[in-house]
Amino acid sequence: MDYNEEERPEFTAWKLNHESAKESHAAHRNDSALLFQAGLSFGLEAMKTAILVNGGAVVAMMAFIGATYNAEPVDVDRVRSALLLPAFIFAIGSVAAGMASGFAYFAQYLYQQVVESQEMHWERPYIRETVKSARPMRWGKFWHILCVVMVLVSYGLLIAGLVLAYMALT
Repeated sequence: MDYNEEERPEFTAWKLNHESAKESHAAHRNDSALLFQAGLSFGLEAMKTAILVNGGAVVAMMAFIGATYNAEPVDVDRVRSALLLPAFIFAIGSVAAGMASGFAYFAQYLYQQVVESQEMHWERPYIRETVKSARPMRWGKFWHILCVVMVLVSYGLLIAGLVLAYMALT
């Protein structure tokens, strides 16, 4: 905006406030988009890793168990039976990580609803929470926390499966 020394101070102050509000609105939109992308990419990487590691462990366990069917020793049945539980735990870990991706989708969808339902004003504060944005924020946090918990559960099941597999083989 152009400023003129002949304008009243109130009008100049309004212009400055108006520019500040426009900048705040643009920054809010930009920050929301960046946070959405960053949160999504970090979450996807954590889930992909959990699925990949647990899924790889399931495949390795099944290949090992399958190879024991051609073996001759008597102890093979005991080892095979002992490895079924770790394989099952790895599979549950993969399912938990897969569920986390669905929970992440719900969380991101709700966070986007929050951004869309916030009100932009020309007076401070320029971005205001509304009654309509409070509910999706609560549910977004719920799904977000559940997603993180499921990824942690997935890693916990991986560790538990590894410990059980180690104990079965020693």
